[in-house]
Amino acid sequence: MGFDYAPPKYAQVVAEIKARIERGDYPPGSLLPSEHQLVAEFGVSRPTIVKSLSALRQDGWIDTQQGKGSFVRGRPALDGAERSRPGADILQVPEADLSGELVQAGADPIRLAQDVYYSVPASKIVLLGVALNSLQREGRLAWLWITLEDMERAGAAEEDCEGIVNFALSIAGVEAAVFLRELTDGQIRLSLRSKGAVNVAAIAERLDGGGHENAAGCTLEGPLERALDQILAELRPALAAL
Repeated sequence: MGFDYAPPKYAQVVAEIKARIERGDYPPGSLLPSEHQLVAEFGVSRPTIVKSLSALRQDGWIDTQQGKGSFVRGRPALDGAERSRPGADILQVPEADLSGELVQAGADPIRLAQDVYYSVPASKIVLLGVALNSLQREGRLAWLWITLEDMERAGAAEEDCEGIVNFALSIAGVEAAVFLRELTDGQIRLSLRSKGAVNVAAIAERLDGGGHENAAGCTLEGPLERALDQILAELRPALAAL
């Protein structure tokens, strides 16, 4: 009996950065986006990004220079010591076989599924409902938002906002989406997503943010209405040009 497993957020970030390094998006010697930019792009907390960068550094993919940032080293060479690292062999086992072996060893797949998929904080569900209630669509563009008051009323944390933008992007016919969140200092954090037709990284970079073509982010001055008008003024022409 097999069961699905969703890797933790930091592992997903690590895997994506490694993929970009191998594709040449981040060539050896280049400077990685800042922690702030990575937080905005991936829609995760700063501790998650810090943990991801630490894992990449320990595995030899990047170097960090104090006050300068993280620089790409490239794919590390696999020497004998690397190949013999504890746990390395298990990565070669097909997931279906591994699942069966775990169950035979005493793992409870029902309990694991409950812990992974059915332990979402109530605050996240409440916040999602509030965000979806604000959902707006304009042709191939969709957006939604939450205010600081919404966050406080739901008792939500920053992590509860992860993935909300994807609900807007998942709408049939929508090519780009944006999620806006009001911060405690009055600024507005934006998460931009695209299905590929619009380069949201280029838009975010014009607004002092960053990311890659299909997932990017930036922070704008409030109030929320002003930030919304500003980002829509950038996205509408990009979609009209398609």
